Amino acid sequence: MSKDAFGSDGGMGSGGGKSLDIKPLPRRIDVYCHPHPLSSQDVLTDGDHSAGNKPFKFDEGSILVWIDLQPEARFAHSTAYVFFHKGESRMEKGGWWPVLNGKKILYGESEPFSINFPS
Repeated sequence: MSKDAFGSDGGMGSGGGKSLDIKPLPRRIDVYCHPHPLSSQDVLTDGDHSAGNKPFKFDEGSILVWIDLQPEARFAHSTAYVFFHKGESRMEKGGWWPVLNGKKILYGESEPFSINFPS
């Protein structure tokens, strides 16, 4: 089992934040971009909100990019939520598929951008 994929060296955005420190490097990661800006009425959680997962905080109009760090895993594993708003970015760690307003999003809706790493 690999270590948690998140460091704390301030690698994202101008206000510091978290950076990905992926060790060992997976064969592939998948990157998804939600097709619509998030609204202030949206409730976005990492997995099912009823399981006690707290909603993410984000600004009106934020763009969501979700990164699956182990796309072949069939269990909870490291993921990343990246919010872009007015030239700034913020990353939050996760462990499930994103759920927006009670509905799992991105899964099967579009093809991810896959990044393959040499072995």
